[in-house]
Amino acid sequence: MTLMKVNPRNRSVFSTFDSLLNELFDDKLRPFAAPVKAAIPFNLIETDNGFRLELAVPGLSKEDIQINIDKDILKVSAKKEYKEAEGEKVLRRGFGAYEFDKTFHLPKTVDTDQINASFENGVLSIGLAKKETAIAKPARNIEIA
Repeated sequence: MTLMKVNPRNRSVFSTFDSLLNELFDDKLRPFAAPVKAAIPFNLIETDNGFRLELAVPGLSKEDIQINIDKDILKVSAKKEYKEAEGEKVLRRGFGAYEFDKTFHLPKTVDTDQINASFENGVLSIGLAKKETAIAKPARNIEIA
C-alpha cells in the first residue's frame, strides 16, 4: 500500500477524483458498444513429441473460438457479444464483450496435419505434433562390423 501526502490547500487530487466520479455517472456517458480488443496470455510447452499451446480465454465457450491453419501460420480468433438484459443500461463495460486475433508462426518441425485442440475451464489447449524427422531419437551404440 502506498501512502500519499496530501496538502489540504492543494485540491487537485480531490478535484481529479471528483471529476472522474462525475464523468462515470454523467448521462452523456455512452455504454462501450464495441468489443474490446483483448490481449490473450498464453503458455507454450515443449514435449518430446510436440508442443502444447495453452491460451487463457475466460468467459468464452468453444463455440466462440475459431482456429485456422494456413501453411505455417496458426490463427486463433474469437468474438463474443454481450447481451443486455431488458430494462438495464450498461454505464461502463470492463468485460463481457471482446474479440481477439492471435497469430503464431509455426516452426518447420511442426506437422501441420497433426494439430488438435481441446477446451476446458476457460483454457484452450492446442496440440502441435513434431514431424517424425524432428523427434530426437535416444542414444544407442553402433556395433562395428
